[in-house]
Amino acid sequence: MNLHLRNSLAAAVVAAGAMTGLLTAGGASAQTAPAPAAVTIDVAAATSPRVLGNPKAPIVVEEYASFTCPHCAHFEEAFLPQLKADFIDTGQVQLVFHDFPLDQLAFAAEMAARCLPADRYTAAKGLIFKNQQTWEHADDPLKALQQTLRLGGMTDALFTACLSNRPLQDFITQSRLDASQKLGVDGTPTFFVKKGDTTVEKIDNLREYSQLVDALVKAGAKRPAGK
Repeated sequence: MNLHLRNSLAAAVVAAGAMTGLLTAGGASAQTAPAPAAVTIDVAAATSPRVLGNPKAPIVVEEYASFTCPHCAHFEEAFLPQLKADFIDTGQVQLVFHDFPLDQLAFAAEMAARCLPADRYTAAKGLIFKNQQTWEHADDPLKALQQTLRLGGMTDALFTACLSNRPLQDFITQSRLDASQKLGVDGTPTFFVKKGDTTVEKIDNLREYSQLVDALVKAGAKRPAGK
């Protein structure tokens, strides 16, 4: 089921100062120490595409998701392993992840995940989704998110520096605006199945894995045996 947004929530998420209030209200405990001057964020690396699979694969699945979306977590847990085995690992499909935060906590999680090296992003994303209910509903969710990402190798200093990085914040804000205004994304998860520059199918109400299989076959992928 698709989680649709209300206009007021959408406006709050993309506001330029979205992170400021979160860091002021709950970030003090997460920022356990000032970020050392040596900790810098490679913005070019942090804003580069997050791709799972062969970047030259002929079929592309563009995923727009939020780290606080339970349906996105369900896709990550239930459907992504099948998609990876059936289509990504066979070289037919590449999955490109796009940030579409539904709230300030998702915004923080997406900023933090992007500050890790690209080759550790997929594992960090899985870790955030797997522990979504734990960190999101903690008494101090930002601190709980920080603790979760320690398991993914993120230091406290990097976490603090990352969430304070305005260019990265602006990138995610603009990415979300573009998805909403140019592509009509209004909820998560939303998927675009593409062959080259052609969008074969938009899926914004993914209930069964078979929906994704049918769309990929339509785009030219080989249907897995028994599916």
